[in-house]
Amino acid sequence: RNPVRPGSRHRHPLSDPRRDTVGRHSGHILSRTSRNREGNAGIVDARGYLRVLRNWAWILIASVLLAGGAAYLVSSALPKTYQSTATLIVGQSLQSTNPDINQLLASQRLSQTYASLATTTSMLARVVDTVGLNEPADVLRKNVVVTAATDSTLITITATDGDAQRAARIANALSDALIAKNSAVGGR
Repeated sequence: RNPVRPGSRHRHPLSDPRRDTVGRHSGHILSRTSRNREGNAGIVDARGYLRVLRNWAWILIASVLLAGGAAYLVSSALPKTYQSTATLIVGQSLQSTNPDINQLLASQRLSQTYASLATTTSMLARVVDTVGLNEPADVLRKNVVVTAATDSTLITITATDGDAQRAARIANALSDALIAKNSAVGGR
């Protein structure tokens, strides 16, 4: 430590207007700026930010750990669900080397019809019998989604279940039932 000599130009650190100032209100840091010789506010002091970050780092770490732990507990408490997907192609467009545009349009329209047909009670009852499920077709309807894109000849059958093997059997049984229902549906 250097003693201050009388008559020296050294000032007390808190009284120096060029020194970084910290505004405080109820113990919270309001701002930290440095002032140049003209008294204008300058660049924010990075050390001040690091000091604040160091003082509050434990809250940040605790928040991350708490959020991660809560997410783990919630996800482990939820029942596991599995999805299985089967995709069908409608029409004869793959069999011909140069498919006609009318043939493609007809196949696109048919795919919408077959998607609606796949979720009827009679089709789902056939799947319940094939797979050997202990639930009625109306309950199975909640776990099966059949979609057909408007600009495609594809039908996508997605089955959701708590057992991965059973979900695959449901999706495959529904696609087999749809193929058996009409010979215009081909391929998987």
